[in-house]
Amino acid sequence: MLITAIMARDWDNQFANIKRECDLATDMAAAISIIYKGIKSFVQKYESILMDYPGNIIGQFRKHHMTVRQQVTDILNNLLMRLNRREPLPVVSIFAEAVLASSVQEDIDLQALLQFTSKVFPPEVE
Repeated sequence: MLITAIMARDWDNQFANIKRECDLATDMAAAISIIYKGIKSFVQKYESILMDYPGNIIGQFRKHHMTVRQQVTDILNNLLMRLNRREPLPVVSIFAEAVLASSVQEDIDLQALLQFTSKVFPPEVE
């Protein structure tokens, strides 16, 4: 299906940009902001197609959900290692799911996600 192929290519490009920017992030809030805005931008770009397309395009992308969550988990794990923080994988995976879900929900804004982030990953005192 041509539409899903185009969207998949665009996601690969978007993800590469997200990853590149997150590789420069110096704290969790910066990385979460980058991820949130990147996913939200992608979803908004294709929102009308997702809503209006008569085929099973949403089903096509649901099967890629785990892949996207793993991509977000990998970014977060890399950042946590750079920050010398060790978190159990389940915590990071569940948090990645929360970031992904928040990015596509209209009722959860970035500030709410950042508040949640500070509870899960409180800034370390030096």
